[in-house]
Amino acid sequence: MNKSIFTIGLLSALFFVGCTGFDHDPLKGKPAPIQNAKPPDNKPSPERPFPVDSVKIVNADGVDLAGEIVTYQEGETQTIPLKVKSYLSGYSYTLTALNLEEFKGAVFDSKTGQFTWTPEVGIVTNAAGIEKFILSVWLVAAPNDSTVGKATLSGSLDLHIWVQNRASRPVVKKIEYAPGSPNQVFFEEGTSRNLVVTVEDLKSPAGGTTKAVLKFEGKLGEYTRVTSTPRPIPNTKTWNFNIRIDLVGADLTKSVTDASLQVFAVNAEGQTSVPYPSLDFTILTQFGAPRTTFPLYHELKSGVENVVPFIIYDSNHEAVLTVVDHVNLPFGAQVTCETVRRPFQQCVFVWTPSANDEGRLLRTDLKIEMRNMSPIDMRVVQVNESIYYKVIAP
Repeated sequence: MNKSIFTIGLLSALFFVGCTGFDHDPLKGKPAPIQNAKPPDNKPSPERPFPVDSVKIVNADGVDLAGEIVTYQEGETQTIPLKVKSYLSGYSYTLTALNLEEFKGAVFDSKTGQFTWTPEVGIVTNAAGIEKFILSVWLVAAPNDSTVGKATLSGSLDLHIWVQNRASRPVVKKIEYAPGSPNQVFFEEGTSRNLVVTVEDLKSPAGGTTKAVLKFEGKLGEYTRVTSTPRPIPNTKTWNFNIRIDLVGADLTKSVTDASLQVFAVNAEGQTSVPYPSLDFTILTQFGAPRTTFPLYHELKSGVENVVPFIIYDSNHEAVLTVVDHVNLPFGAQVTCETVRRPFQQCVFVWTPSANDEGRLLRTDLKIEMRNMSPIDMRVVQVNESIYYKVIAP
């Protein structure tokens, strides 16, 4: 009996000592991130940033709006359509204006991506007559099928919006290609482009003569000029300027290069318009004419094998040449050229004329393809170059 009481008492003591350990906080003394960790049912959303260059926000013309300059006038309503362009498939995109409250009266339609704003007259307060505002747009891409394991992607864009004082600077409203002028991004040396620049000049009388002039900057600025008197648009203070980018005789590249043109309007008081989005081109070199070192009327001896090495090259030393065919080559004669891609080709003419060929003046036309050394330029120009020779007695 006493033994049983002793055993029960010992177990009670052990249980009491063990229970005192349950009052110890296992997170006590641990770092704050561990103590404040979220429970499993409040896990963060699996949202990740977009892969580099995987998505763009563009306007209706497909122009990337990252850092793009958009010009507004005080008191005028303007709508900017924002669209998503991406190579990522299987996502639905949502746009949100993060700081819309900074644009009084502005409306942003997240379904259509249209941002509409009428800047109040007097919103521009600085002496320069122009002020910049930044619209922050948040883009979220949600996977269409949640079972495929894709994460939600997100990222932001800052759209630079310049607002002009109504009574100050002129405005370049738009730049368009003139009818019949090519509007490709590729621009060949030796050609020209005609454009029409529409300018609003509040300092000049409506329908009259504007005192505004155009100023050109960028790599193509020195090749650009106004080609006619500005034409007024009836009942407005707006004029159309005809301009030409003339690359006839220009030597901007030996292969391919990028070049841009910035157009500004300057009014009678010397005030300059805000930057209009630049015109960006890829300039392609102008091919020269093929030339050959084959001696003119080279004398070939009859009855023996004549071997004449020569070189075909571009007069501008810029194009890659390939001899693809020949015309009027005498029977038994051969013209062979190396196939290395470079601005010249080493060739050899081989022929054993007969005595019957003596005294003949002969011409062989070589058909040549000319290409740019850059694979970006897909042009292939076919031209002919002739070699002349005569046969004499040995």
